[in-house]
Formats: sequence, C-alpha cells, structure tokens
Amino acid sequence: MPIPSSNLSNVQSALTDIAESSSNAPFVSPGVEKGIGIAVVNALSESLSVEIKREGKVHRQDYRQGIPQTELLTVGLTEATDTSVTFRPNRELFGAGFERKRIEERASGLAAAYPGLAVMVHGPAQ
Repeated sequence: MPIPSSNLSNVQSALTDIAESSSNAPFVSPGVEKGIGIAVVNALSESLSVEIKREGKVHRQDYRQGIPQTELLTVGLTEATDTSVTFRPNRELFGAGFERKRIEERASGLAAAYPGLAVMVHGPAQ
C-alpha cells in the first residue's frame, strides 16, 4: 500500500527514509528514540530482506546497502500474520563483528518491552 503523496510502499518508505520523523508514526519502533531506526540498519547492511505476511499473502522485498533490489513482490499465500526482517551487517563497517551475548540481552529486553514481539538472533556462536 503506497503512502499518500508518495509512490513508495509503506515498507519501502520505512526502510529507506532515514530522515522520517517518528513523531508522526502511529507507533514507535525499538531504537527510533535513539535515532537508530530500521532505515539506518538497512543503510548499514550488506543485505536486508523483509517478509510480510498479511491479508492472506506473503510479500517480500530485498535490499543491498539500503538500496531496493526488488519491488515489494507478492511471493506466496498464507494464513499467518507476521513480519520478519533479516539482515547481514556490512563487513567493511562491522568487520570486528558483534558481541552475541549483548545482542541476545537486548533482544530479550525488546521482547519483554513489546509483548507479542519475537526477536531471534541467528549466526555463529561466539
């Protein structure tokens, strides 16, 4: 669904507009209050994929370094309702990697603060 006065889908706008103010949003996503929203994560990612299951359909869009590689595509049918975002951090920027324990602690805190949110951390154990 496009945002009024824009030809971008809601998801593409959210994933690419770094300057978008959260003050107009109907909800506040984790990290936005610190200026680190999903658009910043996308821009700093080697790749990012979003999959949205809604109204009986599965939609997907892929990005590289914040640039859409596809339109928002309908890729299947489902009865489920959820959204998943999978990203691979840019190795040139984050070559030293991340502290897995710290990420897992943050994920646990987010899940507690946002009932119904499931955060899964995948990748090599450290």
